[in-house]
Amino acid sequence: MSAVPTPPDAPTGTSGRSRRRIRNFIVRVRRAGVPHEETVIIPAVALYLAAVVAGPSGWQLWLPGSAFLLIVFICGAWFGLAWRGGNPLVALLRPLYSGVLVTVSWMATHDDPSLNSKHAIVHSILQLWFFTAALFYPSFVLAGAIKDTVFRSPRIVSRKRRKFKQWIHDVWELVRNRGDTETASNLDWLVSTFIRQSINAPSLVALCIIFGGIFTYIRGGLTPLLPGTH
Repeated sequence: MSAVPTPPDAPTGTSGRSRRRIRNFIVRVRRAGVPHEETVIIPAVALYLAAVVAGPSGWQLWLPGSAFLLIVFICGAWFGLAWRGGNPLVALLRPLYSGVLVTVSWMATHDDPSLNSKHAIVHSILQLWFFTAALFYPSFVLAGAIKDTVFRSPRIVSRKRRKFKQWIHDVWELVRNRGDTETASNLDWLVSTFIRQSINAPSLVALCIIFGGIFTYIRGGLTPLLPGTH
């Protein structure tokens, strides 16, 4: 296991203290190691409970659904902060494991006629996988971009006010590795890192899998995503 990077001291002031707190939090997360059970079991339990308590409409539907989405986002970010490199497509396996756990748990505790065939079981697992990964993976990428921004050497918090078109140009130059990294603001660096990590080959494959699967099910009639609600 590689050593936790030790960045240079952050600047003084409110922004410096906030940066140190974020940096120290990330260091503690990385020292704890890559979370395996936490980023599989917690989303699975949240999705199972959401499926149990969710009602047909209104607050009974959006409240447990919103809680589930928040939990998945946090778990994806947790995994991204602790991730130490390698193939980022591994982040797609977490939602797949969660989908398997939820489907198996639902079959063990409910007599659901909609899951009475192998095809229906695989269909349910894939739906839950795509649905969970659609938020888990972007959260994973965003947390990785934040981590890279916190541990970068430059400590420039902001730059002189620029027009929006000029800001887009500066960020795009950083994405293409042609910008001035020494004077780039933290916001510029964060946005450019997120874009760069989102358009690399593994991320494009991941997004094609996620949204391709969701589009396929929408074209097939937009069947409900939760087991037992077919």
